[in-house]
Order: sequence, then C-alpha cells, then structure tokens
Amino acid sequence: MRQLKIRAFGWVNVLLILGILLGYPVVMLLLQAVLPGLQTGGAYRFSLQAFTGFLQDPLSTTAMMHSAVLALSVATSATVVGALLMVLYHRRPPAWRPLWPLLTWALFLAPTFVIAEGFDLMGMPNGLFDRVFGLHNTAFPLLFSPYGVGFVLGIRLLPIAMITVDAALRGMGDEFRDAAHTLGAGSFTVYLRVILPLLRPALMASFFIIFAEAAGDFGVAATLAYDSHWLLLSYLMYQSLSTFPANFGLAAVQSLALMAIVAAAQLLEKTTVSKRARFSVLHGNRHLHAHKQRSWLTTAVFAVIFAMGLLVPLISYLWIALTRNLSGTGLGHLTLHNFSLALHVPLLAGSLGRSVEYSLGVAAVALAIGLYLSAMADRELSQAVTRWLTATIAIPGLVLGISYIFAWNAGWVSNLGINIYGTRWVLVLAYTAGVLPFVVRMLSAAFAQIDPNIMSAARILGVGRVARVIRITVPLVLPSLGSTFLLVVTGVLFELPTSELLYPPGEPTLAVEIVHQFHNFNYGVGAALTLLGMIVALTFAAVWRLVESRWMGTWRDTRPSSERRDAV
Repeated sequence: MRQLKIRAFGWVNVLLILGILLGYPVVMLLLQAVLPGLQTGGAYRFSLQAFTGFLQDPLSTTAMMHSAVLALSVATSATVVGALLMVLYHRRPPAWRPLWPLLTWALFLAPTFVIAEGFDLMGMPNGLFDRVFGLHNTAFPLLFSPYGVGFVLGIRLLPIAMITVDAALRGMGDEFRDAAHTLGAGSFTVYLRVILPLLRPALMASFFIIFAEAAGDFGVAATLAYDSHWLLLSYLMYQSLSTFPANFGLAAVQSLALMAIVAAAQLLEKTTVSKRARFSVLHGNRHLHAHKQRSWLTTAVFAVIFAMGLLVPLISYLWIALTRNLSGTGLGHLTLHNFSLALHVPLLAGSLGRSVEYSLGVAAVALAIGLYLSAMADRELSQAVTRWLTATIAIPGLVLGISYIFAWNAGWVSNLGINIYGTRWVLVLAYTAGVLPFVVRMLSAAFAQIDPNIMSAARILGVGRVARVIRITVPLVLPSLGSTFLLVVTGVLFELPTSELLYPPGEPTLAVEIVHQFHNFNYGVGAALTLLGMIVALTFAAVWRLVESRWMGTWRDTRPSSERRDAV
C-alpha cells in the first residue's frame, strides 16, 4: 500500500511539473489555431480561418518553403561533412589531437546569432573583408544570400554531427573493419558495406537533430537572413506577434507549420532506422588501434573548419569593439570606449547582469527538477518521463516562447489572479521548460551508470531515500551535474528567441540588447556586449574546471565498485 501511495505521489508531481512547464502551453498553442477569440476575449468559436489565412498568405508559404529547404540542405551537408571529418579524425588523426574536441564543444556551445553577427560584421561595407582584403564585391553577394545563410548555419551545427558520429565510431571499435579486411574486402568496400550501415542510426539521429535546430533557428533568421532579405518562418512568426494588432491565430498556425516540418524529419528518421536496421555493437570489448602517425592534411582541414566557425567571428567582434569607427584600421583608432559604455550605461550593463541572474537561477531550478525526475524510484515512470521530454526537444525555442504567450496572456488566466505574463517569472518558466529536456537526458544517463547494488546495500542498512540521494547519488553524479550546470548557464546567457518574445518591458536580456544594438547600427557597443558575455561564460567554465581539478577529487570515491559495496 505504501509503495502504491509513493507511485501515485510520483505520478502527480511529474504531471504537475511537466503540465505547467510544457503540457499546458503546447495545448494553448493548439487551441489558439482553431479558437481565434482565445487571446482577444472574443467568442470561443471553432474556426479554420487562421489555417486559410496561412495558406493564402504568400509570405507564410514562401517562408515555410525557405525554412524546409534550408533545414534539409544544412542537415544533409553538415551530417555528411561531420561524418567524413570524424572518419578522417580516427583514421588519419590530426596533430595536437586533444585540442580539437575542446574546439568542437566550444563551437557547439556558441550561440547561433553570435556567429551569424560575426560574419555579418565581417562582410558588410567597410568590414574586414572590405577594409583589409578588398573583397567586399566578392564576399558581400555570397555571404548575404541563401548560400551564405546555409553556410554559416551549417558551420554552427557541424559539431552535432561530429559528436554523434564520434561516439558511434568509438563504440564500434575496429573489429568489424579488421574482420572485413581479413576476408579480403578493400577499404572502400569496408566503409560502404560495413561501416556505413553500422553508422546509420547515428547518422540519422544527427540528421534529425540538425534539421530540427536549423528549421527553428531564430539567431540566423533575425540577423544574417534578415539582412539578406531572405525570409524564414521563425522570423515571420516573430513578426506576426510584433505587429499591432498582433495576429495570434496566424502565429499559432505558423508555429504548427514549423512543428510539422520537424515532425516530418523525425518520421523520416524513425522510418529509415527501423528495428531491423539496428545493430548491437556495444559489447564492452571494443578495440581501437592506436594511430601514432599524425596527418598534417587532417590538421589543416580541422584548422580551416574551426577558423571559420570561431576565429573569424572573434576577430570581427574584437575589431569592431576596439575601433572608433568602421573606416579606421590603424593603431590610432583603437579605443575602449565601447566597453566603457557597455559597463556603465545602466540599460546595457543591466542586460548583462539580468542574463547572469537568469542563467544561475534557471540552472539551479532545472537541476533540482532534473534530479527529482531522474532519481525517481519508479523506473517505469522515469523512462516515460525521459521519452516524453526527448520528444519535446523537437519543439523550437521560438515556438515554445509563442506557446507561453498564449498560455499566460489569456484573459481567463488573469481572472484567476495569475498575472505572471510580462514579469520575470514567465521568462524563468520558459527558460526552464526549454532546458529541462536536455538536463533530464544528461542526468538520466549518469544515473543509469550507478551500480544498483550500492543503493540496495544502503537501503538494506536503513539509509533513508533523501539521505541516499544526498550522500550517495549526488557525489557519484557530481561531474555530470557540473557539466549540465555549465551547459544550462551558457545556453541561457545568450538565449535569444524566447527572450525576444517574453522579456519584461524595459528589462532586455543580453541577447536581446545585442541584437537591438546591431539593428540600430551601434556595432561597437553590440560587439563589446558580446565579448563581455563571452568573458562571463568563460569565467564560469574556468571556475568549474578549477573546482573539478582541485576539490572534486576529494568528493569522488575512485575505488572499485566491489570495495565501495564492502565499505557501504
């Protein structure tokens, strides 16, 4: 009976948490598409007028086609290039091998709009391409075009394919390749008929994740694509809510159209990777050849990739932030005036401070909820939560922000005395909902690695559930907690689409203020704010690295599991 009560209590808590954060906003988004009076206070009559308006609106249909084509091309090219890079990395390793995984994660964590704005500043009139290399007439038409948009977005999302394929190759080992060579198969045949089929699940997973990110990305849509006059569906959704009066019905249908594009890609992935196409290769006895000879060709390829993804935007920001005007390139034009404005003007400095507060607060809340959901004793419930949250990863951030407008700006919600719309609380809830699927996913993987015998022994010896979590579970998953905390802090610090829709009046976040400065042609101040945000993110990473290297060793128990069980 007691177990039944615990199980029911767990289900109630989970439904309450997920319902408030994700379920209720998504349901309100669906209702807004067929009940036009839901936001305006009119009659709640079923109508398909919003769908008809979407189909008859040439801007909406064109933007939808642009988003689908962009996502498909970027997902295909990034997956292919990422897979080839990782095969090259393992077969012909580059020099300075430990450096490249760090740069891969740095590019993975970099916000899309930061990279896009870096290329935007580099290629604009009087930009570095123009002032230093004289390439304005060549770079400008290419960069500010659909090809430039796809190139920048592909560079930004390339690490997803690299990380996914790298994990698959490491888990596969070299036994299959060696066995095929022993049977007389050539290298091309081995990769075509052995390696490629084994990599199919990883390749399709990479394709879907990149497709979903590219289709719903707002960073490129609001910067490089906007300046290129190439309309994407994510930016059109933002425009539908920014006009007066706001077209809530059209924004809801545009959001559903974007979700339909992502769902089609997810269906393609599940159809392509059927159960019969899956192979069991993680047997724990994998063998990887140690390739000691370094390839300078591979090194050059990786250097060019990361120079375009990280070095070019960084140089662009440094040049814009440290010069008095765009026309000067000499040392006499260097100045710290832009940084002084960013640190002393209340509106600018306040945006940075608010984003830091949001980052730390949301990270703490999301980790607490993630710990609770991952540490539930009911394994069936825990697996159901993980599967449901994994599915919500496909919801773009802008769609989530729009659903929060529909959820917490409704008149009947205000009549109940719930007035969180237009305050910091709705932004905290939206941030938490956006990062929670990733937090639970990462912590669930860490919990799955805990030896169940340790927890069983503690329970037999009378250690309570809360004490088991605090004294056993948390120390064992502390490295994953720290990495997840850092990932959330970095993501929320530069979060743009949800912030753009939900920030309280007069209290812009860092990402909103950066884009605002760029759109008002205050390039130096925008670049300085961006660099200050990067410094804050690197400071968090350095502090975590210091804690991990100096003190965490005293918290972790590095003894074998058998000795730990004996100690318990």
